[in-house]
Amino acid sequence: MRVVVLLLSALPALAQTICGPTPTYSPCEIAIELSSAEAAANPNPYVSVQIDAEFRSPRYRTFKLPAYWDGGRRFVVRVAPTDAGQWLFRLSSNLPDIDGKEGQFEATDSKAPGFLKPANVHHWALVDDIVKTPHLWMGDTLPELPFMDRGLFDKIVDARAAEKFTHIRGIVLQRPGSAAEIFTAADKPNPGAFQELDSRVLSMNRKGIVADLTLAYDGAQLTKLFPTPNDRARYARYVAARYAGLQVTWQLVDRFEDSLGSDAFRHALWNATMDGQYPTMTRSKAAPDPDSPAARQMGYWFDLMSASRHWELEPYFDVDGGRAIALEGVEYLVYVEKPGPVEVLVEQHGYDVAWFNTLTGEWTKEKKPGIKNGRYSGKPPDDTHDWVLRISREGHKQSMLRSYKFDSRETPIGMQEIEQNPQKTPFEIAQPATDPISASKPPQYAAKVTRDTRATRQMMWLWTGEVADEHQGFRVLGSGAEGTFHIPQDLATSYPAMLALRLYGMNANGKVYSLIRIYNLAR
Repeated sequence: MRVVVLLLSALPALAQTICGPTPTYSPCEIAIELSSAEAAANPNPYVSVQIDAEFRSPRYRTFKLPAYWDGGRRFVVRVAPTDAGQWLFRLSSNLPDIDGKEGQFEATDSKAPGFLKPANVHHWALVDDIVKTPHLWMGDTLPELPFMDRGLFDKIVDARAAEKFTHIRGIVLQRPGSAAEIFTAADKPNPGAFQELDSRVLSMNRKGIVADLTLAYDGAQLTKLFPTPNDRARYARYVAARYAGLQVTWQLVDRFEDSLGSDAFRHALWNATMDGQYPTMTRSKAAPDPDSPAARQMGYWFDLMSASRHWELEPYFDVDGGRAIALEGVEYLVYVEKPGPVEVLVEQHGYDVAWFNTLTGEWTKEKKPGIKNGRYSGKPPDDTHDWVLRISREGHKQSMLRSYKFDSRETPIGMQEIEQNPQKTPFEIAQPATDPISASKPPQYAAKVTRDTRATRQMMWLWTGEVADEHQGFRVLGSGAEGTFHIPQDLATSYPAMLALRLYGMNANGKVYSLIRIYNLAR
């Protein structure tokens, strides 16, 4: 970033420095110096001075950003232009000599993919004005990001960048009880500490790493250091002004989990993936380690996920012996934490099948995939550790590489579709076996599992009934695999009636099935 001094005719009484030509999606800084009189009238400018800048882009879109106090008489507006061309701005302030002043700067085109934004309910994308580029989130955590030894910080960032990490999370405030201070009091930020944090965030961004900034260690720290709502609002405004023009994400507070051993960490990593989550390493007491075994495991994870259409994978439930995410008909990833037989229902196509060794990152390809009639059956190469099974149409994936499909966040959230096909349902209604059934003497009910698998050995059951003509909706009649129905007296007002009995069953993987049967209901 180049900085030049421009003397603007509109600003005769204002000392101001404006960035030179700035590539899009990189920071432009506009520095404003208070006059001697303004500084004398505002001994704590962090609290008493307010400056905002309203920007107009070359495409006539407007953005508003606050300025942040950077020590002494200096305020800075940090903005990242999103379009190439001339940007105009106008200042507003509670200081008369600054209020209403105008300026401009030039933005040049760049190849930057844009800022990180949510792409849909599961995934992330780097978004510019035209294109959404899928973003694979893999993070590390350096809690004392502003204060740790700079040499160690640089060494860790270089190592994580080489290992393809895309995020590093850190906490803006000092650790409670620490001698380091980024705020000495609620109304006194430490400009030098923040300038060092600026440098570190910029260093990460230049290496392709997003800074995940957490505002406090926990809620208690936040309310102790900033006791009033105004204090907390001022703090949030300050850090937003300082870092909104950089590649960052935000988190309010955090408590980090205890460190996990190698096997436990790996299991947690892959189970989180099967939940549709993206991982970030955390550590509570252990010192940061550039050569981290967990980081190597996450590197293996990154290699597998970056070769998939990760931005379209969703939790998938038609699997036995593991947990899965899938883009149905294209790719299925199954985590087998406890090695054993695995069954997966797949759409009928030709697939490549391979096993991923989570310990080494190596692949073992099945020469004769065990897929028949839309069902894969097989087991890992050995039973000494966990594996990931990949069933994919690799040739079809290659033809899709230029296609980025994202669902709008404004559309309804896609939930699991309940399986209602009796041929695919692994249970049946065994009782009531007779028809009609009596409302005054409710019968016994029972579900019978017809397909014994690991997933169906732990089932949850719900029985509901509805008399459609009564327009009252369904009622819960029972729960569990067997029991006696409880039929409300007002379920029907005239008899005989037609009762729609529905049985829901959810297996151990979270897959939900439903069966319906019609009975005559007698009084």
